Amino acid sequence: MKEIEHALSTHWEQPWCMDRWEIINHIIKRYGFESYLEIGVSNPRWCFNMVSCRDKDGVDPGYEFDNNVANYKMTSDEFFDSIPKDKKWDVIFIDGLHLAQQVIKDVYNALDHLNEGGFILMHDCNPPNVWRQRENYSIDGYNYPWNGTTWKAYYQLRITRSDLSMCVVDTDYGVGILRNGSQTLAPADNEFYDFNILQQNKTEYLNLISCDELDSFLDTTNTNLDKNLTSTFG
Repeated sequence: MKEIEHALSTHWEQPWCMDRWEIINHIIKRYGFESYLEIGVSNPRWCFNMVSCRDKDGVDPGYEFDNNVANYKMTSDEFFDSIPKDKKWDVIFIDGLHLAQQVIKDVYNALDHLNEGGFILMHDCNPPNVWRQRENYSIDGYNYPWNGTTWKAYYQLRITRSDLSMCVVDTDYGVGILRNGSQTLAPADNEFYDFNILQQNKTEYLNLISCDELDSFLDTTNTNLDKNLTSTFG
């Protein structure tokens, strides 16, 4: 059984077309953004150190990685409670605790601290199998690879927030992108957030796109953002 679980935990069906940090850098460069916040730095070689931005901030309590380089050494809840309400960033990347209830809190807090026209990105939105989206990180004292239930938080936003533009890039376990704007809501027909139903409908549920479609999606968000601002400020 453990051999099967380990095989599932390391399985990925196809090579990544982009790493998470490449998508982040692409957005920063395209829009000339200057401020970046990462929630859940852990090992900075995985993402934080690879991001090219003038001003970078990181949040991590240091539970996973002994050499905690984050300049905010605390949980995301503590962080958002401690900063001024008018402190904002251009790009916020959420890769902290991979449980839906925490991810949705991080997203809503991030929206409150996002500059106009900015982006929120989320890691782990498209787990490859049911094992990777389990609730528990540690099994029998071992931390197997884990995407958690981030996808459930993302799906909740897809079925409730028509004022956001959202997609998941089909790479690196699903890199979610969201921005103020507009979208056609996904069907709210997965009442119990069943992973097997997600797998059957993930293109529609997640608005799943390829790396080649990323720039087209970003073009669409520009249009949706302009429409949103026009309707808000008339």
